[in-house]
Amino acid sequence: MTAAPEPGQAGPWGPAPWAPPPLGPPSGRAEVVVIGGGFAGLSTALHLVRARPGLDVRVLEVGRLGAGASGRATGMLGPGVAGSILDLEARLGPDGARRAFAATLAAVEQVEALVAAEAIDCALEPTGQLHVALCPRHAARLGREAERLAALGFTAPLLDRAAVRRAVGTDAYHAALRLPGALLDPVRLLAGLARAAAARGVRLHEGVRVARVEPAPAPGRDVRVVCEDPAGRTTTLTAPRVVVATNAGLPGLGLLAGRVVPLRAHALVTAPLGAERLAALGWAGREALIDRRTFFHYARLTPDGRLLLGGGRLAGFGAEGPRFGASAGGDAGCAGATRARLVAEAEALFPALRPLQVDVAWSGPLAFTNDRLPVVGPLADAPGVLALGGWCGHGLALSVSAGAAVAEAVVRGAPPAEQAELPWWRGTAPVAGRGGRIGRAVVGVKLRALDIADRLAVGRWTRRGGGEEGRREEGRREEKREGKGKGKGKGKGGGERALRDRGNGNGNGLSSAGCGRFLWGTALSGHQAEGGLDDDWTDFERRRGLEPAGDACDFWRRYPEDLDLARSLGTNALRLSLEWSRLEPSPGRRDRGAARAYERVLAACRDRGLAPVVTLSHFTLPRWAADAGGWLAPEVVRAFGAHAAWVARRFGPHLDLVVTLNEPNVRAGAGYLAGVFPPGRRGRPDLADRCLLGQVQAHVAAWRALKGALDDRVRVAIAPHLVAWSPGGWRDPLGLVARAAERFNWAVVDALATGRLALTTRTIEVDGARDALDVLGVNYFAGFRADLASFLRFAGVLPRPARPGTSDLGWPIDPAGFEAVLVEAARRGGRPIVVTENGVADATDRLRPAYLAEHLAALDRARARGADVRGYLHWSLLDNVEWHEGRAPRFGLFAVDYATQRRTPRPSAAVYARELSRRSVVPIAA
Repeated sequence: MTAAPEPGQAGPWGPAPWAPPPLGPPSGRAEVVVIGGGFAGLSTALHLVRARPGLDVRVLEVGRLGAGASGRATGMLGPGVAGSILDLEARLGPDGARRAFAATLAAVEQVEALVAAEAIDCALEPTGQLHVALCPRHAARLGREAERLAALGFTAPLLDRAAVRRAVGTDAYHAALRLPGALLDPVRLLAGLARAAAARGVRLHEGVRVARVEPAPAPGRDVRVVCEDPAGRTTTLTAPRVVVATNAGLPGLGLLAGRVVPLRAHALVTAPLGAERLAALGWAGREALIDRRTFFHYARLTPDGRLLLGGGRLAGFGAEGPRFGASAGGDAGCAGATRARLVAEAEALFPALRPLQVDVAWSGPLAFTNDRLPVVGPLADAPGVLALGGWCGHGLALSVSAGAAVAEAVVRGAPPAEQAELPWWRGTAPVAGRGGRIGRAVVGVKLRALDIADRLAVGRWTRRGGGEEGRREEGRREEKREGKGKGKGKGKGGGERALRDRGNGNGNGLSSAGCGRFLWGTALSGHQAEGGLDDDWTDFERRRGLEPAGDACDFWRRYPEDLDLARSLGTNALRLSLEWSRLEPSPGRRDRGAARAYERVLAACRDRGLAPVVTLSHFTLPRWAADAGGWLAPEVVRAFGAHAAWVARRFGPHLDLVVTLNEPNVRAGAGYLAGVFPPGRRGRPDLADRCLLGQVQAHVAAWRALKGALDDRVRVAIAPHLVAWSPGGWRDPLGLVARAAERFNWAVVDALATGRLALTTRTIEVDGARDALDVLGVNYFAGFRADLASFLRFAGVLPRPARPGTSDLGWPIDPAGFEAVLVEAARRGGRPIVVTENGVADATDRLRPAYLAEHLAALDRARARGADVRGYLHWSLLDNVEWHEGRAPRFGLFAVDYATQRRTPRPSAAVYARELSRRSVVPIAA
């Protein structure tokens, strides 16, 4: 083991790539003094001069910048505060917990945005975090956390043991909660913050020990900061505002003594593992691991292939402490029992690493408050002084975002309104242990008790070295507990039952940007129109040698022009996608840039009077979801529900009508029977059934998330593909094809009306499916005969030659069938209908004018017969990539020249505009 790092050398990260120019002793007067050169202090200084250029700001650091906890940080950027969401809710109530946790999620985004804005090269990699459980008790608690997070509207997929094994490569963990987050190099981030602050005029003083802070004696007077240089000479610096941005150093300055208790956290890092050992380790992702013990342990891989493991006994009991009052610069390293414990645990967790070769071990100052919340804001008993301290291990994201809030409070006289409501924006903290030997002993006993509780929870596992014997022992204990619990009740009806009991809101009205108008519009989808996507269809195109979508219609960049085209038709709605693969490119990691781009698209729709009809999954899946098994995998179903909850939070004000899934019946049949959609399996009705069931369950999960998070005005739909099937007659003597056609059309509709899903050989109950719908979307294109040959032509297994009365795809044109389908859909679904797609493949535009007029007339007849149709969206606004059929089929009212991306209106565009002008505005019932 190497020697402990000197102050300024940051564990495995090496020296900072930039250091400020040396300055003389600080003296005189400044406008703001910041004490502490870590994440919180540098963030505060940078945000001060960003908000008010030219402000005289001084930063004082006892060693070198980042010599304290910041420089010894693990570089794990993630949400959370005060332990679990259960602890937070118990203390703050549901609304308070929701606000607090949302603020920690926003803090992650703020750090990512700051890094991008300042072009800081800190190896930031959005990866997510896995909060893991080493024993059944902790796994059960993670399950409760997942339920509460979902109930509060947050994304939190719960991984079972097998899924954790696939992600991490060890069988030690019983479960994991996946949360958003990122990994970065903390020293390079610190250097980037310091460089950006210095470039704006902040003076950064290193090697300055602050002896004391004397609060302002009266309003309007300055705070005095008494400093000492390494030679012991004192200087005084005054300022109207002083920000003490230290983690554990507040008591040493006479501030919050007995309320913020300094402790030490420990960590070690291995030598580079090398490709062979990394492969044996089996850590598939780059997520950080956080063990949900009271004194959490954590692990991550560094970019150069080292394992970083931290935690241990925070106070280093016994020979190592507790080190109450330790200075930020002092460092005894990570030694003795704590180091041995960390090494033993790492070898038990990851047997492939035995024997563990420790390259560097170190420790850094941390802080403890009785409620495990930091202290941010003006101190109650120190006029002119603001604090950012007591981080209790929450660290990086919160400290950077809190620096921005404190800067705004200094510049504008008050923090942002949303910050002022947070529980850590406070001027004091509860008593944690008064000074003196008795006070330290009380805190020591409390911390030791918490540490012992953690060790007991996983003690058998640790003593047996993890592995199979430990798992067998846990299994025996679990069976014993289950045996004792037989016949007992299952709780108080929370969780899933509570979600089910929320019902459907207050009726089935449908609002729109058109203020209650009938929705007249056009439709597009992400993969077919946006371009630049990387999803399961992109992989399928490569494997099958299909025409790649590529830039498609380039809607992603040309959307203003295309929205103008949509509006020129006289429409008031547009269906488009929020592509899951673009918004969540890896599990739990949200692409903030993509989200902002979609917000611009949705806002542009509003500006043009187009109500956005948003689809969450239009045939595509993120690659990681497809790799996990697609709609056959329960974890993907849960992830889709979590994604819907995130969409609701992020885009809620822009939403009116949300379509969860496009044509789930087609995705199941084309993917597992015909083999023309991903994953390209043929003749597997069993898998097609599982795919259909998974999609219905995914819709239910999304329905719950959306209805729990959005206003009652927002409506949720699903859009099956419905065909007008005519009897097969002698070609189907046993009626087998007719029954299959019936099931294809109505299985999803019936399931969401009755709760029962008809599969190939059986009908099953789907939990929560009954009435999980506000609006029924209908995609209708053609009518087919219910005989085997026609059925196979419809599925794409047999060729569909174009004949008179058929489209370019060989689909029979049947407006009377459209009327019949709408009437039947209204009867069976019991919900208002929006036609989410209707159109014809017609490159020459010889068929589309009549097709439009006849199908709109059929829609009028269906409404006259009582079908509650409240919208019609023509497929499509533009020519686009028609999946496995490529660019040859042309459905657009506007032709697209793919070589130049030029749009040209077809004659049918004028026909559609004329047809709409003839129809009066039809109010939508409330």
